[in-house]
Amino acid sequence: MNKVQLVQLNNKYGNQVYLPYSVGILQSHACRDDFISDNFKFNEFVFVRENVQKMVERIGAVDILGVSCYVWNWKISLTLAEEYKKAYPHSLILFGGPQVPNTPGNFFEKFPFIDLLCHGEGEDTFYEILTRYAKNEDLKTIKSCSYNDKESSKTITNQKRERIQDLNIIASPYLAGVFEDIMDKYDYKWMATWETNRGCPFKCSFCDWGSLTASKVKKFDEERLYDEIDYFSDHKIDLVFGADANFGMLRRDKNFSIKLAEKKMATGYPNQFRVCFTKNTTNKVFELAQIFANAGMNKGISVSMQSLNQDTLKGIK
Repeated sequence: MNKVQLVQLNNKYGNQVYLPYSVGILQSHACRDDFISDNFKFNEFVFVRENVQKMVERIGAVDILGVSCYVWNWKISLTLAEEYKKAYPHSLILFGGPQVPNTPGNFFEKFPFIDLLCHGEGEDTFYEILTRYAKNEDLKTIKSCSYNDKESSKTITNQKRERIQDLNIIASPYLAGVFEDIMDKYDYKWMATWETNRGCPFKCSFCDWGSLTASKVKKFDEERLYDEIDYFSDHKIDLVFGADANFGMLRRDKNFSIKLAEKKMATGYPNQFRVCFTKNTTNKVFELAQIFANAGMNKGISVSMQSLNQDTLKGIK
């Protein structure tokens, strides 16, 4: 049985801790295939920052170490990977997430302890890595991956994988139960990341929304999303952070807002809701914000004006 350790390091906010959604959805998607469940054992997620050496010791020997990175955990993730490679040099170390550079350049010269970079949406890429690993097949031709070719001393970046067209093939980590063990084990006020769609039609040059800016918006099914709202309520999630780039852009977002507010009024959970509202539709934003304010879930809105200077506006698209 191959052992996998998934890592997504976040900060603690008092007693509030985020569930590791990014790696949770990788696991839930991969484990829809019995072949993966039969050939891999997933360790408990590593999701809270602590001393790096303690994390290395707690992880122990695994075959694959997968790390999800963004700006807030980049440095500590690199340090963890470096120290882990020293302790377990034969492990396969994967890095993914928005912080991973699309054009690696000399990345592997600077960080030779990382074996594989995964670009863009990670679900299908991670699944293919596990499948090939279990079958002892070559990992060097997997789409949306980069690696250091030791024979030529060159960085190879493979063809980009197409976006997932039907998001509903991705199992919800909440409904699949991948967080149950850590929720039972640790006494935190849990925070949850919630996707109702992926993509952003805007082209703002200063922004990177999971590398899906200027892209078509793909939607998760409404039934799944209502079930996840029930999950947040039943599991007493303290705060839900909406990961959509433009919440309120779609008509159905009002129905989600009403359902969240109804659950808060009936059960007390989720206690809070935070989101980045859509741009250029002020009345709709205020309508949704009022729903959350009336339920005591959110008292603020996001404002999307960056500048009044015309040259600046042109430059940032």
